[in-house]
Amino acid sequence: MNRLVLGFLCGVLAIGVRRVPGETLLELPRAGDGATLAARAAILGLVALALALSKRTWSGRPGTPLLFGAALGVWVEGLPVDLRFNGTSAMVPLALVALALFVLRDRRAEAEPAPETNPPGFAPAALLIGAGVTLLLDPLVRVVLRFGAGTGMEAAFVGGLFLLLATFGGLAFGAPLRAARDRAGSLAMVVAGLLTAPAALLSWGALRGQAIPPLARREFLDRFDLDRSLEGQLSVLGVVAVLGLLLPAFTAGLSVTCARRRGEASSLAGGAAIACALLALRWVEQPWFVGALVLAAAAPCALVNARAALKGRSRVALGVLGLIAVLTALPLRHMHTLDRSPVLPWERFPSPPGHLEVNRDGQFLVRRARGGIAQVLLDRVEIAPSHERAAADAKRLELALGLVPAAARADGFEVLLVGQLTPGRAFLMNTSGVTRVDRTAAWWRTMDDLETRLFQGQTEITPPVGEVVAPGVAEKRLAAGAYDLVVVPAVKGGPPPRAPRLPEVEGTIVVAWIDASLDLAQRRLPEYVLVTLDGMHEPALALVSGLELDEQPAAPDMPAFWRSGAPIDAPGVREYGFERGEDRDRRARSALMRRFAQAYDNSPWEELTAGLAAHFEAQVRSSPWADRAVGSELVEPALTHLLAAGARAQPDRLTREVWDGLADILIGKRDVEGIWRWVEPLAGFWDDWKMGEIALALADLESLDVEAAAARLAPIETTPADLELYDHHRRARLKLAAALRDAGDAQGAQDLVEELLREDPENRRAWGLLAPVPPEEPEEHLAPPEDGQDDG
Repeated sequence: MNRLVLGFLCGVLAIGVRRVPGETLLELPRAGDGATLAARAAILGLVALALALSKRTWSGRPGTPLLFGAALGVWVEGLPVDLRFNGTSAMVPLALVALALFVLRDRRAEAEPAPETNPPGFAPAALLIGAGVTLLLDPLVRVVLRFGAGTGMEAAFVGGLFLLLATFGGLAFGAPLRAARDRAGSLAMVVAGLLTAPAALLSWGALRGQAIPPLARREFLDRFDLDRSLEGQLSVLGVVAVLGLLLPAFTAGLSVTCARRRGEASSLAGGAAIACALLALRWVEQPWFVGALVLAAAAPCALVNARAALKGRSRVALGVLGLIAVLTALPLRHMHTLDRSPVLPWERFPSPPGHLEVNRDGQFLVRRARGGIAQVLLDRVEIAPSHERAAADAKRLELALGLVPAAARADGFEVLLVGQLTPGRAFLMNTSGVTRVDRTAAWWRTMDDLETRLFQGQTEITPPVGEVVAPGVAEKRLAAGAYDLVVVPAVKGGPPPRAPRLPEVEGTIVVAWIDASLDLAQRRLPEYVLVTLDGMHEPALALVSGLELDEQPAAPDMPAFWRSGAPIDAPGVREYGFERGEDRDRRARSALMRRFAQAYDNSPWEELTAGLAAHFEAQVRSSPWADRAVGSELVEPALTHLLAAGARAQPDRLTREVWDGLADILIGKRDVEGIWRWVEPLAGFWDDWKMGEIALALADLESLDVEAAAARLAPIETTPADLELYDHHRRARLKLAAALRDAGDAQGAQDLVEELLREDPENRRAWGLLAPVPPEEPEEHLAPPEDGQDDG
């Protein structure tokens, strides 16, 4: 029972001290694992001390109850941890107090007799085994977790599963050693530890899918009727975890089971603590290779320190296993190639392979997406937006820059960007009066290399003046008031972050964006948040400090600060492991809009929030091959509320943004009746609504009313910086040119085409409308048919 209780407390502490995104402002995009590893090193050090001071906790008994108790502690503390969105778990301080009381109680107890009074000297080897096994398992677990959605619940699930497998391994293979002499059990501890190196090598190969067929990843998933499309669910994660961790878990569990003395058990925990500390300090660049070498060193260490307890066969066996561990280290040195097969989110269109870099911060993939925009993924989390989300990212950054007072923008201001600098973000800041941009995030050591690759080939956009700084340095500069604006761009994917407490620095505005695809409806949020939409698809909100916020309706063309309201009871991360990623996103966005609707019942924002709640509630899973417009559901109750919200002569910026998104969807669906029914009334209320006029012009063209379409498009001016608006405007003019040509107005079509070509000389469709395509000429190298031959 003592070992079970001790293991339970250790499991609670090990999983409860981890950091999650949003612990601080600078950790909102991603939390660094250095602090988590350092805390776990401290916890393992406390465990080693508790075992060393105990009198009867070990006493020659197997350690499987400790492993099983640790598995229970990890699951009890870790599985529901994401339901506590803010604050530290109360179980951590309670577990620390319980651990101290446990040691004091054990010290007062009478020591039970050990099987042998003279220790055989295996403790130094146990220290090396604990360190080597930890170094091997750390990168292996990281790769396994890439098959999940990145939540803390999944880390607890995999950690508890590994401990449970270790318990089974200890029970199954350690049973014959229970009746063996003590020295035989200690020798088996070293042997099992040495076997962890080849076990890890087989596991690496299995995860790559290049091991023997029964261990190959694809075949293994097929046995359970699972496939890659289900990645992110606990079913796939559990199968992959068993595939990748089964053999190392068995050998590690056998080592703990066979540790007969408290000195050996405390040495195992102490070695694991040392390995975690080395990883936290980033002193080990290839932990799998170093771990195998450390395990190999355990063999000569046991031979030297326990030579009196070893006979000839035992010495030969240790020597052979030590040699096997050294030979295993050679291929493990190149096993970082496992990370050359990244686990990517599912996409409709395949992207070309890009540059991949793996270090202690994670797996970075830089690839050129459609439109020439470079996307950066860090362990499946999008830290630099893809082509589909670049417009939304630009809109959010533009909103944040617009919050800086006009006087500061005129004189130039300094910005701290907590995230990855991209050419798109650099362009906006270079054209907005920003004089200096410092960058920081958890992956700050890799930022310079990423920026070099992102800006490669960019001749017109250059990185702004500034430097990449460590989070600690950035925090000190922020506290000293060195920045006028702090911007945290939203990331796509990964665990739901906490809502950090924003720093209050005089003269500094802080804007921290959070993707609304995460579970925010149940969070404790600040009283007011800044809200924006990517059309009608992916909303986001920002936590803001440094401004006087109120809940009055926004003035025309000004950002909307909404009252966040009280947290609501909605499905949360409890369902995370049993849903597809797109279903999680839809559920989270719908719940957040329902929360806003409840907060603004019977208020000036009632119609808009009610309409958004009804719209996002109506969204369902659509074909993965459909574009965003076709895959969006438009329902009459939502449109009725939104039309009432838009019936103002001077709408606020968010309302106009909502209707720009609705018009975009109606255009994409080619819903002429819907455009006339919902867009035309607002076009009469609003002045200079370009998206609405373009939608009506396209409806005119679909109705063959060329003159009306030409009259609507004539006064509209757009630039490529207008993104979706410019694309629709260009498409409408192309259609109008074709209609004018077909109607016999050759001059009108010619003038419109020339205007399009001046804007985009490489527009092939415009060139096709400029003049008929000449017939193909016969190839010169073809000889004429000879006499008597049929030339048909």
